[in-house]
Amino acid sequence: MRLGRPLVAGTFIQRDNRFRATVEVRGQPVWAYVPNSGRLEKLLVLGRPVLLRKADLSPRKTKYDLLLVKLGQALVSVDARLPNNLLHEAIAASQMSEFIQEAGEG
Repeated sequence: MRLGRPLVAGTFIQRDNRFRATVEVRGQPVWAYVPNSGRLEKLLVLGRPVLLRKADLSPRKTKYDLLLVKLGQALVSVDARLPNNLLHEAIAASQMSEFIQEAGEG
């Protein structure tokens, strides 16, 4: 999936509130918007690698959006806006045939 701007690697430090986290990027703490109000306690763990997208230049307090968390060998989306787009792209690319219904079935 194309996520727009290049992703920036970081390390999760802490979740400050429902929608903001502190992440280390290039040795500096920065604020990142967490586009998910869920608890995410198993994902957002101190020291865990994360991927961020630089935010639009607007009058917001956070410089980045927190998109993905590395969990083992997998990347897990913490952005509640991404899964629908990911599934749509996978179906369009015939990578999820179990979700494609043949005409006349069902």
